[in-house]
Amino acid sequence: MTTKRVLSIQSHVVHGHVGNKSATFPLNLLGFNVDPLNTVQFSNHTGYGVFTGDRLDGNQVLSLFDGLTRNGITDQYSHLLTGYLGKASILEAVIQIAKALKALPKPPLFVLDPVLGDNNSLYVPQELVPLYRDSLCPLADVITPNGFEAELLSGLPIKSEAEAIAALDKLHSLGPKTVVITSVDWGAGSQTWSMFVSHSSTNSDSVTRFKIDFPRLVGSFTGTGDLFAALLLARIIDEEAGNVITPKSLIRACELAVATMHHVLLETVERMNGQSQGLGSDAERGGKNVKYRELSVIDSRKWIENPTLEFKAVMI
Repeated sequence: MTTKRVLSIQSHVVHGHVGNKSATFPLNLLGFNVDPLNTVQFSNHTGYGVFTGDRLDGNQVLSLFDGLTRNGITDQYSHLLTGYLGKASILEAVIQIAKALKALPKPPLFVLDPVLGDNNSLYVPQELVPLYRDSLCPLADVITPNGFEAELLSGLPIKSEAEAIAALDKLHSLGPKTVVITSVDWGAGSQTWSMFVSHSSTNSDSVTRFKIDFPRLVGSFTGTGDLFAALLLARIIDEEAGNVITPKSLIRACELAVATMHHVLLETVERMNGQSQGLGSDAERGGKNVKYRELSVIDSRKWIENPTLEFKAVMI
């Protein structure tokens, strides 16, 4: 059996579940060895009132990758996963790493989560947008932007299904064969969010497009994109078809990932509601319960391994 090994380049926190802390456990559960290359080392995610720690720079990231290369480890990777990079020097280093891995005789599948922002707000420098769009996205096999990030990278608004399809096509033109817009927010009055997915076949001009609608849960959660990208990576390959992405494997991977995400968030909300009792007013709870909104990744083990499919793909 082929060893599944992921080089996962993204953030790390001592407490909580974002970045590599959100991705590693699910990937391990689903049979993957994970080599985390951490771009930051923080006490906790930046949504807390206080966070401490350090960010690596691009040279440090390249030095770590050089050590892996010189020890003959880099040719063992079946997958490359990237998440929060945070600054231009690290992004430029990851571009070099992706190029080096893609030049191998058996290049890894590259799943790129272009972490730029959410809710119409950037949380990285503006200069990273063209670097992602023009230099890193063309190297990726799969990209997983949220709705806001898809708008930034495509330069197109997404306010309707037709606009979402146009954005998918534009993102395909950057290079990736598989585009997953993980969550389009239809506004405060909507009870659902939508995922839009498109896959272009390597051997033909055919394009498979579908969407998955899923319930909008009340609350603000950090690390959901990191978890989703890992879950998608774990199941996207069709081993029976020769270790490639097929429409069938992509649809199933997305349905399973959405199912797991839904149950993880339900577990998180249940724990949050129980632990935040007695904090006082709504405003006080909003300020103090950040730690209670950490994703319940460990408690959701059964949903990671064997989720119940509730939200089905619809072809578009």
